[in-house]
Amino acid sequence: MKVRTILGLVVCAVLIASAFPVFRQTPQLHAQVPFTVASVRSGRWSDSTVWSTGRVPVQGDSVLVSAGQAITYDAYSDVEIGRLQIQGTLAFARDRATRLDVGNVIVDRGGTLDMGTPGSPIPGTVTAELRLVIASGATCTGGTAFVESDTGIWAYGRWDVYGTPVRVTWTKLAAPATAGATVVQVADDVTDWTVGSWVVLTSTAMGNEANNRTTPQYDERQIRQVVRRGTVTELTLSAGLQYAHDASGQTVGEVALLTRNVVVTSKYPGRTMQGHTMYLNGATGSIAYAEFRDLGDFGCLGRYPVHFHLMADTSRGMSVRGASIWRSDNNFMNIHASNGITVEDTV
Repeated sequence: MKVRTILGLVVCAVLIASAFPVFRQTPQLHAQVPFTVASVRSGRWSDSTVWSTGRVPVQGDSVLVSAGQAITYDAYSDVEIGRLQIQGTLAFARDRATRLDVGNVIVDRGGTLDMGTPGSPIPGTVTAELRLVIASGATCTGGTAFVESDTGIWAYGRWDVYGTPVRVTWTKLAAPATAGATVVQVADDVTDWTVGSWVVLTSTAMGNEANNRTTPQYDERQIRQVVRRGTVTELTLSAGLQYAHDASGQTVGEVALLTRNVVVTSKYPGRTMQGHTMYLNGATGSIAYAEFRDLGDFGCLGRYPVHFHLMADTSRGMSVRGASIWRSDNNFMNIHASNGITVEDTV
């Protein structure tokens, strides 16, 4: 694994076999379950003639994208699909904003989930969002096998997640930011950061490490204005800062962009559990300029926001670039016995 541009902000949590429990075998493929609706030809999700029922999938449906067929997901919906299994291709539309609410997503071997690709990212003029729906009262199972109640994206096939590139995903403070300040100065030209986006100002507090762990002094705010002034950029924030952030010596604070136009998240953060994602042995694909928010099942082994699981050399050439992983409930990225993955400029 090669990790570039660390500087205290890009961090990769690697599970080491000698220090953590190791899953001794690749999770088994899910058991086949009955489907309430399956695709019968290629086409758009919103086209009723694409589906075996003669209607688009509705609340609670268990949906199959059949092998050899390509479906373009073109809906912006609050309808909660119960389960989605992909044996063909499901590609999020590039010409409109999309949102999919769903329980477990299983990308079978030979199947493809396309949420933007290197050659065709989701354009910056639209958003693509997948919200994982966790059943109320669900409990963690964890372990080596697919479990229906552990809601997530399970990639055995190909899963690509590519948003619009961001030139600078994080920068340094150019001047101290005082508690209560609503304007901060940063060193780089970040004028492509858009109004309404979320940023985080990292803690620069020194002192007792244990206290910093229990009271992390970071601030999350939305951007209200971005203005380039000479060699610095001024960010006007949605509210005054709770904490002061230093800009001198070895404790120069960072300001990082959290918002991306492609998002994987939990629909109901704060429920008993949160969703997770997992690439498994033999899977392919990569992540770039996408946002993973409110994911990871607290205290549940193997259920993390971004997880490469026992891929060995099958993961060589995969990458996570320019991504944002925040408000995580169980670590944030785990590269577990998986080789040759590049992590770069990720917050």
